[in-house]
Amino acid sequence: MKINRPLSINPGQLYQSQQQKQAKESKTSRGVQGDKIEISSEAKKIKELVKKTNSLPDIRNDVVDGLKQRIDKGEYKVTSEDIAKSMLENI
Repeated sequence: MKINRPLSINPGQLYQSQQQKQAKESKTSRGVQGDKIEISSEAKKIKELVKKTNSLPDIRNDVVDGLKQRIDKGEYKVTSEDIAKSMLENI
C-alpha cells in the first residue's frame, strides 16, 4: 500500500482564490461597471494651494540678504524684550 503525502494547501490562499473566482463571475454576470470617484472643488483648490506652497523656496534669500546687510552696517537692533516675546510665542 502506498500513501501519498497530502498536498500542502494554505487555507488562506484557498479562500482568496475562491473569492477572486466569485468576484470575476459576478462581474461577468452583471456587466462590468467601473468605480467612480468625484473630487470636490474644495479639494481641488487645496491641491492647487499645496502645489504652490511646495514650489516656494524654503529660504527667502531677498529677506535674508537684506537682514545681513543691515546687521553688517549695524542698523539692525533687536531688544531683549522682543527676543523674549518671540521665544515665548514659539513655545
